[in-house]
Amino acid sequence: RAGRVRAGTCYRLFSLARKDHMEPYQTPEMLRTPLEELVLQVKLLGLDRGMEAENPPPAGSKKKKKKKKKNEEKDDDAGLTGGDSKTSGIHRFLEMAIDPPTKTMINKALALLINIGAMTTTRALTSLGDVLAVMPCDPRIAKMLVYAAALSCLDPILTFAASISYRSPFIMCLPFERERAQNAKLNLAQGSGSDGIAVANGYSEWVRASRNGKSFKFCRENFMSRSSLGMIRSIRGQMFRFLKDARLIPREVTSPSDAKLNRFSKCLPLTRALIALGAYPNIAMGSIGVTASSRKKGGLKYETRDRMKNVMVHPSSVNKTHKDPKYPYMGFFEVVRSTNVFLHTTSVASPLSLILLTGHMETFGENQPGAYGLQLDPFLRWTCSKGLSSRLETLRKAILGCVSMMLPKARHLKENKLSHAQAQRIVEAVVEVLTTESQDADLFRADSGRMSSRMGSSVSSASSSFFAGNGKGRGGGGRGRRRRDEWSEWDDPVGEEEGYGGIMEPAVSKEEHYNRLRGLQKLADANDQKSANTPGAAGGGGGAGRGN
Repeated sequence: RAGRVRAGTCYRLFSLARKDHMEPYQTPEMLRTPLEELVLQVKLLGLDRGMEAENPPPAGSKKKKKKKKKNEEKDDDAGLTGGDSKTSGIHRFLEMAIDPPTKTMINKALALLINIGAMTTTRALTSLGDVLAVMPCDPRIAKMLVYAAALSCLDPILTFAASISYRSPFIMCLPFERERAQNAKLNLAQGSGSDGIAVANGYSEWVRASRNGKSFKFCRENFMSRSSLGMIRSIRGQMFRFLKDARLIPREVTSPSDAKLNRFSKCLPLTRALIALGAYPNIAMGSIGVTASSRKKGGLKYETRDRMKNVMVHPSSVNKTHKDPKYPYMGFFEVVRSTNVFLHTTSVASPLSLILLTGHMETFGENQPGAYGLQLDPFLRWTCSKGLSSRLETLRKAILGCVSMMLPKARHLKENKLSHAQAQRIVEAVVEVLTTESQDADLFRADSGRMSSRMGSSVSSASSSFFAGNGKGRGGGGRGRRRRDEWSEWDDPVGEEEGYGGIMEPAVSKEEHYNRLRGLQKLADANDQKSANTPGAAGGGGGAGRGN
């Protein structure tokens, strides 16, 4: 051992040939880790102001462009970050580093931040991005926490976020114990198809066992680490304090297990949807046409949006034993390469959870009969009716309104002034829609990627109380009908000085916004006309009419 009085002896546990091929120093962290958190910090502090491409390069910046690879030289910034062709101030600022990251790395970070709604296409922070920038964790995990607080499902998501930031509490076991360990993990997952729910349930059961003095016994039976669980409890407390400091949680709430924040913490479909939100855009699609024999050999094969094919779920995941998942979409938080390429820390994702909570929803095939549908990106596409698409778009905007009313820089805006009762109805509608989807296997055709017409009626019936509560009802069994000036505040998110879009969408003019609303109104009128011609569609007498 080396000390102050004599030299030590160094034993290198590898060959001299391998040592000769090693780099003398470790690769700088900026070149081997994602840059999303760093980019958010740069934008929050305003370090990129006045450093656009038109300005001369800053003095002292290194000129290493001659050795760039051809694919980096051809990289088009506009195609990744929303159409702004000039080099941004973020690029110019990060080029001043001693070992600057490549343009491709910066573009990927910008594309992800735009995709999750933290930045606009002009690379300006949104009100959501302001909150994510002050959270000491991955922006996707921070967004998952924000939505969990808004949808009253904080406790299990906070536990899962802490485990992702640290490590899984489940331990590696000896070969003869693997089957028992896998069964214990499956019991904790409660058939949800989510590693995150298994971690959350394991932590809550450990807390309960600790109060009864049975902590050691519980960890031994469920193959969990007491030290890891203790660290997760500490990280949970830190994340909860950061949420309070960001003014996302009322000051009077002192515990993440408070009932005000956990009305729907026991709803597995909602918890699983929030975990999928945290994984996005890391969503893999399973191979639908596999045979029964191939499923026996190793489960479904998956393809990622990076065109990685024949990827399998990691043996430690609860989804490894799911030979035929209900839905072909699998959210994951890590890719591991060993004997094969594996998805690690996985969670089954349903179509509605992805549509309502993630990405930017767009429609396609307007002029093609039978080909109309919606998409989040070219990788995630579904065909459906126009009526279902309009309903989902309205409910999705309502969810954004719920989240916006929590954000410090957005809650004062006119479009985000939802009442507590309105927010409650929105969350209840989301919970009912997701629960109905999880209970009916025929609402989605996995082989064709098509949503059945029954899903449209399911969404309408599950969210009927929400639409009725926000409409102008008429007595006598009539159907509530709203004109443009009768839309409630969450339906009309346009302030006097703010553009449409709330926390994620880029701003558009008020005229364009009202054109969109008129389009939604026409679709809703057409659906109501069809419903009126259907037997049993008439409303009951004396009650408030259902809103459009």
